[in-house]
Amino acid sequence: GESIVEDLEEKIKPYAEIVRDKKSVNPWEDLTAFMKSIRTQDFVVLILSDAYLKSEGCLYEVVQLMKDENWDKSVMYIVTDDARGIYDTYKQLEYIRYWSEKVEQLENEIKKYDPSIIVEQANELKKYKSIAANIGDL
Repeated sequence: GESIVEDLEEKIKPYAEIVRDKKSVNPWEDLTAFMKSIRTQDFVVLILSDAYLKSEGCLYEVVQLMKDENWDKSVMYIVTDDARGIYDTYKQLEYIRYWSEKVEQLENEIKKYDPSIIVEQANELKKYKSIAANIGDL
């Protein structure tokens, strides 16, 4: 996945300004501002790999992007070999199941604690639920 991104960046760099999360967000910074900036870009290239489709950070970025009415008009997908089946209904259901299980696991853990001390964890659960609800549309 990363070598594809690097190769693509090298080829596009002479023709366009490239903004990447990895290079635009410093370690320990909040990704929220970057995620909001995705929606203002002229064009978005999503490299869909198995790791990407199982990454909370990556998919939450996409869920934020999907909130725009015409979000898919400025998006191009590149699908890596390990995610090639993503357009197959059964493969889509595997990813839906993956995120549904993550939601269930985190819900079960959160139930064990007083809600007043797990605010951040509850926010993570909201992200997981949002991903599970939207990954089928990706």
